Amino acid sequence: MWLDLAYDPERVLDEIARSMQMSLDDTLQMTNLLSMIIGFRSPFTVMHSAGVSASARALVELSGISGEKCLR
Repeated sequence: MWLDLAYDPERVLDEIARSMQMSLDDTLQMTNLLSMIIGFRSPFTVMHSAGVSASARALVELSGISGEKCLR
């Protein structure tokens, strides 16, 4: 599973979410946990991800999309 997660994380997370019938909040909590695990090993990845996240949030705000719709 860990190699699958490393090479195709979206597919693995989709399978987990589907099999567990996870809510949006549960899915966000799980992805936050995974990001902390990855970030623990790679400070560069944390900084890069934070920059990408900030850029995406700024683009969403500029486009006028609501926060709730952005999460989906």
